[in-house]
Amino acid sequence: MTSGRETELAILYEISTLPMRLSDITTILDVALNKITRLFGTEVAIIYLQRDGVLTARVAQGLRLTKVLTTVPLPADPATLGRHTRTWATGEQGPLSVDPLQGRYPAQAVAGIPIWDGPNLLGWIYAARFKPHPFTPSDVSLFNILAEHIASALAITLSRARDQEHQAVLEAANLRLEAMLAEITQAQQHTEALLQTIQALSTPVLRIADRVLLLPLVGSIDHHRLTQITGHLLEGITRYQARVCIIDITGVASIDTFVAASLVQLASAARLLGATVILCGIVPEVAQIVVSLGLSLEVMVPTNDLQSALLLALRHVNLRMVTTSS
Repeated sequence: MTSGRETELAILYEISTLPMRLSDITTILDVALNKITRLFGTEVAIIYLQRDGVLTARVAQGLRLTKVLTTVPLPADPATLGRHTRTWATGEQGPLSVDPLQGRYPAQAVAGIPIWDGPNLLGWIYAARFKPHPFTPSDVSLFNILAEHIASALAITLSRARDQEHQAVLEAANLRLEAMLAEITQAQQHTEALLQTIQALSTPVLRIADRVLLLPLVGSIDHHRLTQITGHLLEGITRYQARVCIIDITGVASIDTFVAASLVQLASAARLLGATVILCGIVPEVAQIVVSLGLSLEVMVPTNDLQSALLLALRHVNLRMVTTSS
């Protein structure tokens, strides 16, 4: 016949085999319930987990969860549950203010087993015998050991679950950040495309005849725009092998000494590429600036209006205007 010590050692061995790294919390709780009912001869066992100050029944054995009290409010001070297993008999008040079996079943001996992970209460186990066999001090000691193993397994699993949840939150945040960066990049590309279009429209080099280009300028001209004008015009001269370039400044709001000097320099650069610049739309103010700066207009041909500039350009390339009479 098996002695009490041998039984205790057998139970300890069973408890020590409780896995510390099971796949999920439900599996851990199911294994723990199996050991409680099988090794300690309890007809009913319920494991409650604590969250937000409430004990919620997660698994039960011997009774369906629908037959037990599924939620139990914690005492104002959870420490009143104790750090170790407590037992009581029929008619005695347990550590909770309510009976998980709601008085429906004749529990003769009851054990309340708190599950602590350091200062944190993870849960509570209700174990009951319907036969009048009270839990012994040896049972209580083994319950305490079992609670420690369950706490370790739950702490590891909960920590892993929190890590996975945190990782999922980080991944979701990274996806949102990547989407935002993609939107910003797309918006920047769209803005750059618009700017390029605006720049191209602000300095359009038009081919109006064979080897004749027209550059109409409108609005204000600053240093940045002058750089664009120079680049576009010289590029157009090279591409179309232009002989004449008409720069129409009729629509320019104002021309200062810097702009006037830059236009003369542009005409000199065009001349080096073999093209003559015709500057049309010169007003008295511009003429005065050119004279005051002592700039030479030998590098360009000044005209008052675009029609005169077109006639000069066509003559320069040995073309003639073709008119139709009605």
